Amino acid sequence: MHVIQHWNGSFFDKVPLRNLGMCYQVGHLIGEACPHPHPAFGNHFTIIDMNGIHNVALNFCSCMREHPLAAQLQHAWLFPATGIEPCTAVTMAALEQFQMLTFMGKISAYEYYYSLARLTDNTNTKTPSDNYDAFVWIVHEWSFIWQLKQAGIGNDPGGWKSAKLASCAVECLACPWLGVNILLIIDPSKMSSPDTWVYTLYLGIDGNFHLERFDVSSKEKDPGLGKGLAYFVDPTVFSSGVGEVVCTQHELKLPLSMIDLCVDEIIPHLVMSYNIACQWSINLDKHIKIYGDHLQPRIPNTLYLVLKFHLPGHIEDCQEKFCMSFHTQVGNNDGEAPERGWAISNGVATSTRKMGPGHQHEKLNQHFGDYNWQKNIPQGNSLLQKLKDAVPKASKHTDRCKHFMRSLPQQDVTKWTEMVEAWEADRMKPNPFAWTVANKTEAAMHLQLAQDDAQDELAGLNSDDLHTTLPKDMISQGIQLEASQSPESSSPQEVEPPLSSNRDVGYDLLHTIWSQLLALSKAYKDGNTNVLMQKEQLKCHKVTQDLNARITQAKQYYHDVRKRLMVLFEELGEWSWQVQLRILEDSDVWRISDDEVCKLNGARHVHEPTGGEKKCTLDYEANLWLSQASSTPMGGTLVNAGEGVTVYAKRQASIQKLIQESFEKKWWFVDEWIVLGD
Repeated sequence: MHVIQHWNGSFFDKVPLRNLGMCYQVGHLIGEACPHPHPAFGNHFTIIDMNGIHNVALNFCSCMREHPLAAQLQHAWLFPATGIEPCTAVTMAALEQFQMLTFMGKISAYEYYYSLARLTDNTNTKTPSDNYDAFVWIVHEWSFIWQLKQAGIGNDPGGWKSAKLASCAVECLACPWLGVNILLIIDPSKMSSPDTWVYTLYLGIDGNFHLERFDVSSKEKDPGLGKGLAYFVDPTVFSSGVGEVVCTQHELKLPLSMIDLCVDEIIPHLVMSYNIACQWSINLDKHIKIYGDHLQPRIPNTLYLVLKFHLPGHIEDCQEKFCMSFHTQVGNNDGEAPERGWAISNGVATSTRKMGPGHQHEKLNQHFGDYNWQKNIPQGNSLLQKLKDAVPKASKHTDRCKHFMRSLPQQDVTKWTEMVEAWEADRMKPNPFAWTVANKTEAAMHLQLAQDDAQDELAGLNSDDLHTTLPKDMISQGIQLEASQSPESSSPQEVEPPLSSNRDVGYDLLHTIWSQLLALSKAYKDGNTNVLMQKEQLKCHKVTQDLNARITQAKQYYHDVRKRLMVLFEELGEWSWQVQLRILEDSDVWRISDDEVCKLNGARHVHEPTGGEKKCTLDYEANLWLSQASSTPMGGTLVNAGEGVTVYAKRQASIQKLIQESFEKKWWFVDEWIVLGD
C-alpha cells in the first residue's frame, strides 16, 4: 500500500487513497473491469499493511463466476478478519513481517499493531479506527493456516481434518527416523557394536513455570484450532507452566512432547528428569504398565542419567551411577538442552499468559516450530565444527591414555579394563568409577584419638601426673596448631597412634588439594565464559586468589606431615607408606581440566558421523513433497487451487534439495579427514 502526500499550498500532507477517487477491485485480474462490482460493507474497508493502517474504497466481484468474498481478498494477497461481509484485512506481507519479528524479537501483536497506528498518525489527531481485535483474530487464523501449509497438509486431499498427530511438528534432521535415515528393522548384532549410538535417541525432560497462563477463558471456550498437531498433546487425552521433552544432542523439541502442568501443585504430575532421575527411574516401568497398550514405549533399552549441571547437588552414590561422563557414546552431551531452549521461548511469556488455552498452545507451537527450524538449518555447520574439535581431541586422548596405561602394572590395566567393560554391559555390576579408598579425614582421626584416650583411662594406662604428655596428645595438639613438631617416643608401641594420625592427615591433605584444584578449575572456566563486568571479574579474581592460597597452604602442610612421617618411621624401618604419600612436587599440582585420567579411555572413542542421516532425511522430505505434488488433484472448489498447491509442493521439494546440497558441500571431505585424524 502506498502512502500518498499532496501539496496543500503550504506543505505536503498525507491524503487517503479513497479521497483521490481510487477504488480497489478484487475478484478479477489487474486491469480487468468488473461488470458487477459490489462495495464492501458500509462502503468502508481497512487494510493493515507494513507501513500503516489504510482506509480504502474496495469493491467485490458479484459476477456469475463469483468466488467467496474471503477467497477474492486472498487472491489479492489480503487476509480478511471474517468470511462474511469482511471490512478489515491484513496484507500477506505484513503478516509475514509480523511473524518474523515475533520469532526473532518476541514482540506481541499489541506492540506491532499500535506501532503501525503510530506510523499512520503519531499526533493522535487523525487516528484510524481501532482494529486491534480484528488484527489478533487474523494473525491467529493465518498463523494456523501457515503452519498447516508448511507441513504439507494443504496438499492432502482430505484437508486438515485428516491430518495425523504431530504432522505439523518440525523434526530433528539428525535424530534417528525409523525407515528414513535408519533401517526399519535393525539387525540385533548392530546393537552391540560401537555404532550403537546411531540408533540411540537422547532425551531430556524439563518444566518451565515462566510460561504460565492466567485463569483466562477456558478449554470449552477456546479449545484451539488444531489439537495435537504439533508439540502440545491433545488436552482431552492427557490431562501454571509447561513441560517438554527435548532431543539433548541437537536441542530440538520433540513432537507431542509438550503438556500443561496443573495449577496450584507444589510438585507437578510430570517428573523432571534433569535432577531426580535417580529416584523416579526406579519404579518407572511399574507405573508405565498402568496405562493402556497404546501408551507403552517401544524402547528395548533405556539408560537414565542426571544432567551435568544438576549432578553436583546429588549424593556421591548418585554422582557415580548417573554421571554422563562415565557412560560411553554420550560424548560432550551435557543434557541441558531444555534449559537453553526455555531461555529463548521465555521471551513470549508475557504476551501468552493472558491468552486462552487453545490460543496459547498454537502460539507456542509456532515459536517451537521456528526454534526447531533454526536448529535444523545450521546443523551442517555446527555438527561439522563439533567433528573438527572431536577428532584431534580423540587422537590426543588416545595418546594420553596409552601413555598413562604404560606407567601402570599390566595386571592392573587388564583388571580395570575388564571391570569397565563388564559394567558397561551390565549396570548392575560394581561401578569401577566408584570411590573405593576410604581414607580417614582429619576429623575422624581426632575422634579416634579421643576414643583411644577414653579406653586408656578405663584401662588405667593414663598417668596421674598432670605434667605428663603422651605422644598422641602431642600429635593432636600439633595438628591443631598446624605446627611441625615431633613427639618423643620411648618405645615402638607408643609410636603407632602418631604414625596412623600423620598418615590420615596426609591423605586428608591430598584430598583437600584435589578438591581445591577442582574448584579452581571451575572458577577459571566460569570466569572466562560468563564473567563480563568489572565488578564480577574482581570477585572472580578474589575467589581464585583464595583458592590458590589454600592450595599453597595445604601443599606446605603436606610437606611438613611427610617430614614427620620420615622421622617417626625411621626407627621402625618401615617405608611402604611412601607408595601413596609420595613427594609432592610443584609440577604435580595443576588445576584439573575437563578430561580426567579415568575417562580418557572412553573419550578416545569419537562418533564418526558422515552427514548421511541428514542426507537421507532431506531426501525423504523432498520425495514426500514431490509425491504430494503429483497426487494432488487439479482444480478443486476454487479456480487454479490445484495448480497452486502443486506449485507450492514443488517449491518445498526444491528447498529440501537445496539444503541437502549445502550440507553435502560442507561434508564432502569428512570421511577422509576422519581417517587422517585417526
